[in-house]
Amino acid sequence: MTTFFLLFDEQDEPHVRALQQHLQPLVRQAMLEVLNVADIPAGADKDSETASYHHKATHYLLFVSANSLSNEAIYSQVKAAIDQQKAVWLVLVRPCVWRDALLEQCLVMVNKPITDYAQIDTAYHDNTIAIAQSIDPSYVAISNDKSKEEDGAQQAPVQQQFAAKIYNIQHIDKADFS
Repeated sequence: MTTFFLLFDEQDEPHVRALQQHLQPLVRQAMLEVLNVADIPAGADKDSETASYHHKATHYLLFVSANSLSNEAIYSQVKAAIDQQKAVWLVLVRPCVWRDALLEQCLVMVNKPITDYAQIDTAYHDNTIAIAQSIDPSYVAISNDKSKEEDGAQQAPVQQQFAAKIYNIQHIDKADFS
């Protein structure tokens, strides 16, 4: 099972909580586990629990915003995760300048910030599907999301996009070139 340690600035916590809700069906299916320091119970030794989360994590999910990128503690955790050869995946929360040598080594889930979506639930849905398909490329979501056409952010997996382009090229009417 893939175990995610969530890295985020406290100002982005509402987005973190919302995405956690969207990920819950994947948790129930035992596809992934989510570790969030905000879920450590009061009275528990936070430092000890956080260290155990880091040890248990197979992946890190960094919520990218100017807030999180200006937080040196978060940035050093990302560097440590990469140094330990753990996968770091990015969820873009707000538009910001995030590309640098360290973060270029990470996998971006959806190349559109959550706050840029017309329908915020579509942002969480798209990121959830991207996470699921990154874990299991054969994952297919059955969704009632009707806003995909309106928002235009939902992307077919790369293999499907490529196959569709090949199909379209092969079925062009030769009269179109006359």
